[in-house]
Amino acid sequence: MIKETQVKDILGKNLPEMILPSENLRSLYKTISSFASYTKELIRQGNLPLVKDCFATAEYLLEEGTSNVKSAIENLYVFSVTSFLDLTGSISKQVKELLPARIQSEYKKQVGYSCP
Repeated sequence: MIKETQVKDILGKNLPEMILPSENLRSLYKTISSFASYTKELIRQGNLPLVKDCFATAEYLLEEGTSNVKSAIENLYVFSVTSFLDLTGSISKQVKELLPARIQSEYKKQVGYSCP
């Protein structure tokens, strides 16, 4: 199980290009929020290889994390990134195709819950 205190190390190892502000490292939710912001910036830039790495890391955290880590990925990361995808147009289809199975499943649950 990946603990909250290990998330920043995993992000640093898997995404060495990402710079996490030190004040965001004290809170799991701030760390995940920074991770989501980083992913959205890569989407804006069209950097699909790094977006794919972000999704793979999020998927890993979702599969192996404690309940708090899983909750942060589901409720903050997936929601933030996928709601951004729904607004971005042409590249969003390509990016959605990169979503790993578990992240895609969580996205579909969230979309389903938001529809009447």
